[in-house]
Amino acid sequence: MTCPDELVEFVQQTPRIVIVGHEEPDGDCIGSQLALGSALSRAGAAVTQCNPGPFERREIAPYREQFITDYGTVDARSFDGVVVVDCSSADRLGGFAPIVEHLPTAVIDHHTTGVPFGTIRCVHPSIPATTVLVYSLITALGLEITPFEARMLFFGLSTDTGFFRFLDATQWESVAVAAELMRAGASPRATHDAMYHNRSRQSRVYLARALERVDFIADGAAALTFLTAEDAIGLGSDNRDSDAIHASLLAVEGVEVLAVVRELDEKRACAVSFRATGDVDVAAIAAKLGGGGHQKAAGCRIREPLVESLRVVRSSVLEALRHGS
Repeated sequence: MTCPDELVEFVQQTPRIVIVGHEEPDGDCIGSQLALGSALSRAGAAVTQCNPGPFERREIAPYREQFITDYGTVDARSFDGVVVVDCSSADRLGGFAPIVEHLPTAVIDHHTTGVPFGTIRCVHPSIPATTVLVYSLITALGLEITPFEARMLFFGLSTDTGFFRFLDATQWESVAVAAELMRAGASPRATHDAMYHNRSRQSRVYLARALERVDFIADGAAALTFLTAEDAIGLGSDNRDSDAIHASLLAVEGVEVLAVVRELDEKRACAVSFRATGDVDVAAIAAKLGGGGHQKAAGCRIREPLVESLRVVRSSVLEALRHGS
């Protein structure tokens, strides 16, 4: 796909750029930030990377030190503009949200939900990963993709496509981008190993606990499970393997929707991840609860204790199944 001229001009004419990604970042967010930051630095910009974290996902934890996470140390007056990646609503920027209120802001994203913001918006819901849009921007700047940028972009693309399992026949362009990234130095084998291999024994206990707590509702059309704050204390939050939990439960015959509710440390709020295999739009479910995402993968936070959060999620899923959205 082509990159909007106004976005290209924005990054070319912004000498001091801060790149910000969403809270609880995933591979698409981190890959987009790091690849774009590398390219813009090569183009002569002074780049600062910010992300509120936390960096609990095992595959992104190694990149933690490359980001400012304390918003109290960032002064908007130090920058000329902001690029926000993989984020559909400014409130998902955590403490960095006020930056976009004071500076010209370009948004690069592919989510369908959220509250639109930004001076310039490059938002394409049909594109399966933000890294594809970042790839388009880097090439529009006339830059060759470096091996590091190729690895980061391929990482993000693999994350949001479930290593290409979620793509349909109309999304062939993203596979073409993947081929170009491989040509530039990305390794599918190394990426897959980093994402899925060498898991700890504690991660299998996490998986077992999620599976033993599962509640199949709506005659088996949906699965609901949870993880407690005590699980994280005893097993280590960095050992949680969300992908394995999602894959195991979505593989159950008849399951169209999955919700995993994770109690946060303070026990007064929960993070929820939704996944779908059928026609139910889980982004719409998440949006009603203050979150967002994609049709088949979305999330939100509920500022209620675990028991109440489970009740709210259960009710929301049942309602969506009744209405087919």
